[in-house]
Amino acid sequence: MICRSRPIRQLFAVITLLLPSVVAEAQTRSKAVIEDEENMRNLTVFIAAKGEADSGLFGAGILAGQIPGKLYIVTAKHILEDLKGKPLIVKFYKDRTEYDAAVVKFLPDEMDGDDIAVISVTGKELPRGVAFARAASARIDYDVYTVGHPKHRIWEVSGKPAAVTGTPAGFVDFQSVMVYPGNSGGPLIANNLRFLVGMIVQDRPPQARAIDIAYILSKLNAWHIPCGIKIFSDELMGLK
Repeated sequence: MICRSRPIRQLFAVITLLLPSVVAEAQTRSKAVIEDEENMRNLTVFIAAKGEADSGLFGAGILAGQIPGKLYIVTAKHILEDLKGKPLIVKFYKDRTEYDAAVVKFLPDEMDGDDIAVISVTGKELPRGVAFARAASARIDYDVYTVGHPKHRIWEVSGKPAAVTGTPAGFVDFQSVMVYPGNSGGPLIANNLRFLVGMIVQDRPPQARAIDIAYILSKLNAWHIPCGIKIFSDELMGLK
């Protein structure tokens, strides 16, 4: 007679022993993702014309660098074009404070065709406990997330990842399921929200486009803009 009850008891015992560690790992991952989301929100600002924050003209920007008493923000040039030279305000996620902003670098298309501009805020520094983004290069099929203000849902992180579909020189193309007005100038994030790979600039259904972060950093360097964003190697990225 073959008895099967003993192996089942043994299997149950093994599962019982493993279950707490599996649950603990899942909880740790969830906490890590939440922390990464919060950090990326803290590095993303809301940009609008002064007194017109509730209008349809607004966008996002990425905290790029600082000197004592001043923060530098990289954003999409077309946001400033849409605001037509009006005085700018910037809102910060962590404390919801609002500051006047000044244009630092804005070159007309005939001088520079890149959709990149830089603004600054005086009297503000990087929030305590927040670090500048870690950056890396995107690859085809990487999972990516968007951070921005789609349809005025401010500081929204896309709930599901999109996939990178192409990496033409200086750009990252990806599925545009979650890109709407208000995402422009915001971060494109890979590796479960840990690494900045680009800045969103265009929705071209069924795809959207971001400017590659390495290209942006090369522009900031050429313009002598202080920058705290650091590039990490693919080996450090780990899983996509």
